[in-house]
Amino acid sequence: MRKILRGNRHCAKYCAEIFVIIIAHIPMSSKPVKTRSYAGGAVLISLLVFSAVYFFFIARPALVRKELFSVQTEKNSPPDPLPLTETSSDLATSTWAASGEEWPEDPASAMPDQRDREPLLSLDQPVIHQVPFTSQAPFGDWSDPRQQDGCEEAASLMAVSWARQETFTAKEALAIILAAAAYEEEQYGGFHDTSAQDTNMRILKQYFHYNLARVEKISSPLDIIKPLLAGQIVIAPLDGRKLGNKYYTPPGPDRHMLVVKGYDGAQGEFITNDNGTKRGENYRYEQNLFYEAVRDYQTGNHESASVAAEKNIIIISRE
Repeated sequence: MRKILRGNRHCAKYCAEIFVIIIAHIPMSSKPVKTRSYAGGAVLISLLVFSAVYFFFIARPALVRKELFSVQTEKNSPPDPLPLTETSSDLATSTWAASGEEWPEDPASAMPDQRDREPLLSLDQPVIHQVPFTSQAPFGDWSDPRQQDGCEEAASLMAVSWARQETFTAKEALAIILAAAAYEEEQYGGFHDTSAQDTNMRILKQYFHYNLARVEKISSPLDIIKPLLAGQIVIAPLDGRKLGNKYYTPPGPDRHMLVVKGYDGAQGEFITNDNGTKRGENYRYEQNLFYEAVRDYQTGNHESASVAAEKNIIIISRE
């Protein structure tokens, strides 16, 4: 731009010099005709010079500036968007390649599964599974050792009945609890206490022929909550003395097993069918207190519980 304007100034200078030279060489005469002729020529030359000056000084620079402005505007304008020719698969492939990792044969297998996400724990309404209830002494005969120590059998009966969508009467419950105790006595020489693993194998699988149960070790209340939110229920072995249930005969059973059937997130409570009392249906325990009470115990006749007993639970799925 500067070079162009500098050239224009030189042209104007030359035109002005030519104009002065022409005017200086016009002969001056007193003759009217010649004077008019010279005067007309001078005017014509003046118009030509003026036109040249106007073109080089005014019109052409304006055109140049307009052209340069147009070019500059095009440079500063964002480029036109490229046509969207990549598919979502192509884009995913290029993104994965940029990470430096090898693209899997099945891309879907490398993506997070929605089912693997942890369930939401903030619930507007409690989750309560409709599990039929029985006390381990359906008619209050706590003097019978088979019923006094029948918490595992009663909890298993409630869980399997829920899973199979069955019901029972108090009379039927008593008959099943006693029959299960007799089976254990015959097969294993005792019915008093069974650990989580033995409850699963001996009572659930062998006596009730129910296989959709598994034993898991837990490390927080969340490990009990998750199955409940997933549509399952839980059988939990506990130190009943830590539960503080006012309906237990003090201080409460040191080896106990019951069904966890629900969870109330707003109150932070587990909802249970506690077969250790006739008032145990829908009985609630604060979640942290309940978790601290969870403790597996040894199979036998009131064997000494290990201080380092594991926190195991039995998870029951529905058929």
